[in-house]
Amino acid sequence: DFSVILDKEPYFQEKNVKRIIEERMTKEILSYFEIVRQIADEKSVNAYLVGGIVRDILLGIDNYDIDIVIEGNGVAFAKEFSKRVDGRIKTHGRFGTSSVFLSSGFRIDFATARAEFYESPAKLPVVFPGSLKRDLLRRDFSINALAVRLNGNPAYVLIDYFGGQRDLKDKVIRVLHSLSFVEDPTRIFRALRFETRLNFKIGKQTLALLKDSLSKGVMGRVSGKRILSEFILIFKEEKFRQILRRMEDLGVLKSISPYLKYDSYCEEILNKVEKVKDWYEIAFTERKIEALHLYLMGIFHKLDKDSLKVVSDRLSLPTAIRKKLRISIEAESIARKIEKAVKPSEIYSLLKDYDEELILFIMALTERRSVIKKIKEYLSTYKKVKSIITGNDLKNLGIEEGPIYSKILSEVHNAHIDGLVKTKEEEIKLARQLYKKLIGK
Repeated sequence: DFSVILDKEPYFQEKNVKRIIEERMTKEILSYFEIVRQIADEKSVNAYLVGGIVRDILLGIDNYDIDIVIEGNGVAFAKEFSKRVDGRIKTHGRFGTSSVFLSSGFRIDFATARAEFYESPAKLPVVFPGSLKRDLLRRDFSINALAVRLNGNPAYVLIDYFGGQRDLKDKVIRVLHSLSFVEDPTRIFRALRFETRLNFKIGKQTLALLKDSLSKGVMGRVSGKRILSEFILIFKEEKFRQILRRMEDLGVLKSISPYLKYDSYCEEILNKVEKVKDWYEIAFTERKIEALHLYLMGIFHKLDKDSLKVVSDRLSLPTAIRKKLRISIEAESIARKIEKAVKPSEIYSLLKDYDEELILFIMALTERRSVIKKIKEYLSTYKKVKSIITGNDLKNLGIEEGPIYSKILSEVHNAHIDGLVKTKEEEIKLARQLYKKLIGK
């Protein structure tokens, strides 16, 4: 029951921010805001710009994630807007939300103003129509609970019920009520993300509430999938290593699993991983890698197989990631084998079955220059080598189909990698020799 919060308005402020918005937004976005204003006035409802975009406008940060809340029927409003801008609309009637996709590439999200309550801690809330104030009370922090009314007279009025402007000025992350982290423990991750990204500080009382919620075990009620989603968002942050350090210091990692740690060794490994990833993205612009997999390898590298399984289960990691992580804890052993390899085909045979994330992790982990050189040669050259002949060519040679095909083609491919054959004629000649040799055996 937040009636006390709703009744008292110690921070309430209104301020015209039209000039600031006109300076920060593009002409195209301003034209969309004008259409929103027209529809809202015609329908006698209020339309508000809300969320991170309002925060970032005030901070002078570029942000074009447009969220609009309607005190009225948000879905009907979005349909009318979509019709006027010739957009494509996707609606979630159950939640009173819609997304309008514009030909220019912009997306604008509309929602009916909503209130919510939590039936139990850490569970997803029950949502129902409400006022703007109740909608803003659903937000995680005061700096994200600001709104700009886009219509009315005057339009572009900033509405601040919870002291968000003051906290932006003081560079403070503050929750809206004392049960915030209990109701939704994932707000702990968001607090740390915003603190680091904006170079703010978590307020003294908010930090006390955060620590208290952790001591009560609230993180244990959050599903692995939701926690993994938060890690994905953390790894997208520029200063993600700083966030991980903060999570370690506050005991957040330990609250997820006793095996989750972030120490100086993890920091060193992730620094190396980041450098290797940067090199790869410049050297192979056409290839894409899963950075998340690389970062998880760095954090989990020192775990044994049993501990790794416990953490993987806790985070509900997909099978593909689990497989990579299991192999990654053997990275040093693989690096030693690469060091002993002499022929290009031997290097190829060692690495061909591994995803590139795993190969890059081995490269980041090793300090042996020879191993790094061989991995780079594999990625840039050996991996691209293709044999010219196929099974049809073996068939034309009169070789009966069977397991012998894969043996011959594999040997021919290795010879091509080693530079022993280059043309189709040379490959066919070698295939004949290999066939006679295998038949002889």
